[in-house]
Amino acid sequence: MKILLAFILLLASIAEAQPQCDMNKLPFGKAEACSPESSDGSVEFCLPLNKPQAEQQIKTQFPNVGCFDGYRSGGRIGCDTRTEVLCLYKILPIDCNRKAITSAGWAKLCELSQLDLIKKIAPTWAE
Repeated sequence: MKILLAFILLLASIAEAQPQCDMNKLPFGKAEACSPESSDGSVEFCLPLNKPQAEQQIKTQFPNVGCFDGYRSGGRIGCDTRTEVLCLYKILPIDCNRKAITSAGWAKLCELSQLDLIKKIAPTWAE
C-alpha cells in the first residue's frame, strides 16, 4: 500500500511539473508539430520589431530560436512586417520522431506558448 501511495504521489508531481499549454496560441496538436505533412520540424511566431531585448530574452531561454531581422517576410503565421519580425523555433531531432512530437518537445512548445510576447505559434513549412 505504501508503494502504491508513493507511486501516485510521484505521478502527481510529474503532472504538476508539465507546463500548461496556451492552446489559443498553439492551435495545433502533437501530431502536427512534427508531421512531414504539416511541418518541416520547426514552428514560427512573431516578435515585436525593434525590441532586441525581447528577442534576446527568448533566445536565452530557447537557444534554437532564430529571427529574421532585416528580412521582411510574414511567414505562414502572417507577421505584420511593419511592426513584427518572423522567428522560428527549431524542434530538435531528439524531440521529434517525424510522427509526433515527444512529451519533452511538447512541453517546450507549451513553455514557449506561455510567453507574453508571443501571440500565436504555427507549424513551419519552408517553401
